Amino acid sequence: MASRKFWLWTGLAQAGFAGLAYANLLWRVMSSIDNGANHVTHSFLGWFGMDDPNQSYEITGFDFSAWLKAFITMFLAVAVVFAVRPLFIKMVYAWRQSRQTWEVAYTVNSVATLSSTFVVAVVSVLWFVPSGALVLVGLVMLGALGAMCQFLGELLLYTGVNKTGGFPPHILVSRSSRTSLGLAFTR
Repeated sequence: MASRKFWLWTGLAQAGFAGLAYANLLWRVMSSIDNGANHVTHSFLGWFGMDDPNQSYEITGFDFSAWLKAFITMFLAVAVVFAVRPLFIKMVYAWRQSRQTWEVAYTVNSVATLSSTFVVAVVSVLWFVPSGALVLVGLVMLGALGAMCQFLGELLLYTGVNKTGGFPPHILVSRSSRTSLGLAFTR
């Protein structure tokens, strides 16, 4: 273990980058809607000779407070998921009569989610750049790399639970293979 609070820093990073990615995605989408509405409104009013080029027309009203609300909402949602998932890991330990601490369960969970955290971090930084094409690139990255990272995360979770719990390798094979198969078909 690198640090006794490795799981805490990983969870905060995952929640923070997910919040950034979500808020930046909304920012980019709402900005595109406003730009399109502004263009259409100016064209329409110009058609009738009533256009004021100094006037800006916004529909969404997405400002910093809306961005902050989106960030906090996603941060809290991911933090709750990150905090609850080790409960199920702890239940697996209990069902197999293995005594493990909460810190071990949280560490196993954080190692399993590291690769997807990295992808979300790259996408959240990518969406800071004001480009409509990068929104599409980020969505493709989340879809393609996110599915691979989820698959890798499930395998790491399976391996981590087996190693830390001292279980024979065949106990959780059916669960991890079904989860991996389900991820392959749904992504």
